[in-house]
Amino acid sequence: MADRNSAEIFGSVFTKLARVVNDYDETNDTKRTVRRVARDLWGETVRYDFSCYQLECDDDLVLLGLARENDDGIEYAPFDLTGWEP
Repeated sequence: MADRNSAEIFGSVFTKLARVVNDYDETNDTKRTVRRVARDLWGETVRYDFSCYQLECDDDLVLLGLARENDDGIEYAPFDLTGWEP
């Protein structure tokens, strides 16, 4: 149950970060900074036992560059972001 709660909390944080990103254009430093924070936070989620889909914020993860849509649905970034291009 604790990790399910953790997924809800992380999902809420990623949603709030995505709202900030959505408010700025691509050239804005704030947008880049928020995406960096989201990437750092993404790496911390590996310490918890939940699946990415349990975050329930796929669109927000796409906006933050932590997931991408493909023909099979959503592909989540690896937690270490090695070689990841959104």
